[in-house]
Amino acid sequence: MTGIRNEGAICHTFGLDFVVDGTIQKVHDRLRITVKLLDLRAGNQVVWARRFDRHATDLLTLQDDITAEVVAQIDSEILLIEARRSAARPLGDATAYDFMLRAVLLIGRMDRAQFLQAGEYLANAIALEPDYAAPHAWYAYWHVFLLGQDWAEQPQASMEKAGQMAERAIVLDPYDARALTIAGHVRSSVLRRPREGAALHERALSFNPNLAMAWALSAVTQAYLGDTDEAERRANVYKRISPLDLHVFLFDGFFILIHLLKRDYASAVATGRAVTDINPTFSENFKPFLAALGHLGRTQEATAVRRRLLALEPGFSVERFLAATPIERQTDRELYAEGLRLAGVSERGVAEEELLEAHVA
Repeated sequence: MTGIRNEGAICHTFGLDFVVDGTIQKVHDRLRITVKLLDLRAGNQVVWARRFDRHATDLLTLQDDITAEVVAQIDSEILLIEARRSAARPLGDATAYDFMLRAVLLIGRMDRAQFLQAGEYLANAIALEPDYAAPHAWYAYWHVFLLGQDWAEQPQASMEKAGQMAERAIVLDPYDARALTIAGHVRSSVLRRPREGAALHERALSFNPNLAMAWALSAVTQAYLGDTDEAERRANVYKRISPLDLHVFLFDGFFILIHLLKRDYASAVATGRAVTDINPTFSENFKPFLAALGHLGRTQEATAVRRRLLALEPGFSVERFLAATPIERQTDRELYAEGLRLAGVSERGVAEEELLEAHVA
């Protein structure tokens, strides 16, 4: 669709909020495709744009590849735009959708106070519309982070709540791909049933093969199952179609685990350095990063990373890792655990003086 001029008429006639606009230029056997997302409620403002330069050899494959990238990226962009717009409105007028959007905006920041506020928003959304699937799915997702950050006051109850919310979401809307893949992630990472999780991810991708979240979450599930080649393939699909995803700090972190389990410790360390800088308050990424440092014998850097991790999760230990990990293969579990030991992580808990050092650091 090109040449947009009268956004008011378009909104009124078609009920549209956004329009995808694009141009195609061809020079010999090369194509340049420019795609833009226009926000009609903001005077045709360009809120996202991407240029694709490709050889015009296989047009059908080219069309599929570009469609996948555009759909994945504008999905995340529209979610952010809607969330920011909702956050600017008075809270007293908030609908269930508004509460959910406000929560989505806060979840990824990993600021404890804002994160807990996100949980309250999701609870409010569910109370307002008990049969609305999406808030249930996001609340399940929220519980995954609550447990992963060691912020749950009652971990067992939070695990059960995550499972209940995920199951309720897919009962309410069995065709919601995002709800299905979140449910798959809960089965895999929280309930430690990755084979069941893998089946839900496949179902999600059958409904929406352009959902970056499903590619990323299914990638880490494959890593738990020991198929690191398939895990890497899926993670690369996510990264290709949505390189600047809303939850890049989580999804890029899966590459650390994949490299670790492939025994490519140097790549795990390089990725760990980059990803932990994206969100230095997200504790989960420090763990495979630290294990890779342990295997490489990089004691000085491991000490610094261990202190950063313990400042976020004071109770982390090898024993706690082994009790919580959904990694299936014993050889992979032991590889990870041994890396943590080599990096100086205590078997059952840290000494009081190291906890003090971690908080000072």
